Amino acid sequence: MNPLLKDVLKLNKVGPKSKEALNALGIHRVCDLLHYYPRTYETVEAITDIDKLKLNEQAYIKGIIASSVNVLRLSGRVMVQCTIEDDTGRIKLMFFNQPYIKNALHQGDKVIIKGKYIIKNNRKMISAPSIIKEKEYEKLQKIQLKPIYPLSKSLKLKQLTGYVEQSLEIMKFDIDDYLPSNIRKQLNLASLSFAYEKIHYPLTRENLEIARRRLIFDEFFLFQIAMKGIKEQIRRSDNEFYIKKHIRVKGFISELPFKLTDAQNKAIENIFEDFQSNYTMTRLVQGDVGSGKTIIATIALLNTALSGYQGAFMAPTEVLAKQHFHALNSQLGAYGVKVDILIGGTTKKQKEIIYEQLRLGEIDIIIGTHALIQEKVSFANLALVITDEQHRFGVMQREALVNKGRYPHTLVMSATPIPRTLALIVYGDLDISIVDELPIGRKKIETYLVDSSYHERLYKFIIKEVKAGHNVYVVCPMVEDGEDDNGLLSVESYIDVLREVLPSNIIVEKLHGRMKSKEKTLVVEKFLTYETQVLVSTTVIEVGVNVPNATLMIIENAERFGLAQLHQLRGRVGRSDIQSFCVMVSDTKNSDTRKKLKFLKEHEDGFALAEYDLKTRGPGDAFGIHQHGMPFFKLADLYEDINLLEEARKLSIHYEMNDSLQTQLELLYYQLNTDIGL
Repeated sequence: MNPLLKDVLKLNKVGPKSKEALNALGIHRVCDLLHYYPRTYETVEAITDIDKLKLNEQAYIKGIIASSVNVLRLSGRVMVQCTIEDDTGRIKLMFFNQPYIKNALHQGDKVIIKGKYIIKNNRKMISAPSIIKEKEYEKLQKIQLKPIYPLSKSLKLKQLTGYVEQSLEIMKFDIDDYLPSNIRKQLNLASLSFAYEKIHYPLTRENLEIARRRLIFDEFFLFQIAMKGIKEQIRRSDNEFYIKKHIRVKGFISELPFKLTDAQNKAIENIFEDFQSNYTMTRLVQGDVGSGKTIIATIALLNTALSGYQGAFMAPTEVLAKQHFHALNSQLGAYGVKVDILIGGTTKKQKEIIYEQLRLGEIDIIIGTHALIQEKVSFANLALVITDEQHRFGVMQREALVNKGRYPHTLVMSATPIPRTLALIVYGDLDISIVDELPIGRKKIETYLVDSSYHERLYKFIIKEVKAGHNVYVVCPMVEDGEDDNGLLSVESYIDVLREVLPSNIIVEKLHGRMKSKEKTLVVEKFLTYETQVLVSTTVIEVGVNVPNATLMIIENAERFGLAQLHQLRGRVGRSDIQSFCVMVSDTKNSDTRKKLKFLKEHEDGFALAEYDLKTRGPGDAFGIHQHGMPFFKLADLYEDINLLEEARKLSIHYEMNDSLQTQLELLYYQLNTDIGL
């Protein structure tokens, strides 16, 4: 076994307790220490004379302990104090809660200490100093930039740096750079051994930047290689389901009450090309809110069923699954296609019937939630798997449904637009079709940003829209009062207010995640049929609920929602040719938050919003990317390092696997997390 892959227990001075402390930091193997990068670097300054100390600044002082070392106990705190002296003066040292220091310091000792010079109660002192041995200081001066690591209470910096030094020593003998020198030169990249050494112990800032550049490239490149491997694995077998475009599909499209957009037609064309290619389809249809992705899925499922195969459509919620079921059942019934639904709320008896019919091939299309990946579910000839709102499922869940068949085609739907460069990372194992046009006839949603003084006018706005025969959403961040101390509006309190201020003939209902599935379904159905005109909800309605009659969305405490959520919530209205409105209510004074809300007010393009979110929030949080299973890059910044991402992607396309690269993939397992199935 490569020594870098061995347990940290194999290192010198690592016992059971220190192993436990390292494990708590995510350090399990020797190689993990290489990737446990410093959180910052401290410049090691020259020795400062006592009379040159600057108030509230850290400094190194070299001198003699000029007094006895005393232990004081005040209000339960233990303080050790003494005086240090050099040729220019003397100053008091104060050690807090470190009684053992008394045994380490003695009058007359020559010491180097590091600490901050402060004045407290008119007394000059060095507060909370640390003692540094002369040899250690000399070593630090050679390093120039001292690494500072995230630590746990039971692990000291000195211990951790000792373990890192051991891992670097092992690395020198047991790491082989997978990038040839000519490619490194072409891309201006340092060697791997240089990068690991200088990320931990850089001699200069330039050293540090050179090391970071190489390791950032590695994070991007190795992830791309891993995703490429998954894609090649999927495509290792020939297309098991060669599906031609069925003649009746053309008729179905021509009978639709609307004309498909160019983007929808292009996505459908991509799918039919995949159906008839040499390889199994693995495609993402990524579109903005309301861009008409569901009809693309419907056409793919219809073509699959008419060709004699089965299709499965997995949705993230029961409400959305039921909505898809009713829509597909209504649209495809005339074509002799048998559609059914399998969710957690399906009765045990009905589940047994569905299991049997799926196994015998008597159901052509099954709509469902996670219930579709249960062990009892099996198919006669599953040829197409569709997962809706992919970021709500892990890749492993998607694969669990795919494994119900023999290499079925896979179609992934996502209504959360992200920049294409990020899509290459997030969905690296998929081909991508982008639906970036709204259906013909849709009007721009008028978006407003107001404060809470507008509530009276908003109540009148609700009455106006309901009188016109339209539905209204009101979204609150909390279910009940008292969940948050910041005075946020809740569903429970807001519904009471609306029932009091609105005419009695306007029916107001609530919807939130704590309600039972049957309750939620009933509420949504009543809202769809206009039995309920106003729905006060949490973000449970964020994804998928399609009510074409809804024209007004009011979002309370809008500052508490991310840009992605706000955009998704706004997308619940404007789903017909009726003019729709979104009103964000916020009293926030935070300038950055108001800037974000104003940007949303002025922009409706989800891809533009995603770019803005990436710039302003950073890669980890941007547009809810963590929900997508985005790998956690330790050094890379997906916005700042976009050029390196492109270079890594280009190189990965034709790069052949070799032993050194395989080893490096194993060493960097932390970023190839289990969610991508490695």
